[in-house]
Amino acid sequence: AALEDSVTVVEWGEGTAEQLSEDRLHVTIRRRRGGEIDMEAPDAGVRSVSFVGHGPRWAGVALAADAEA
Repeated sequence: AALEDSVTVVEWGEGTAEQLSEDRLHVTIRRRRGGEIDMEAPDAGVRSVSFVGHGPRWAGVALAADAEA
């Protein structure tokens, strides 16, 4: 499959992934820093997620506002 017909996910790709395709969706997941992580429930806690579309593919696409999960 060609890159244009595929989905590629790059973790920690900032500064590199931008060169893969003109059309891309930048997903940022943030978690509050500091404090202890409960190893019994490491996925607990609030994260904020933001989406930014780049390129013609995302022109006019309404993306969700920052969300918390």
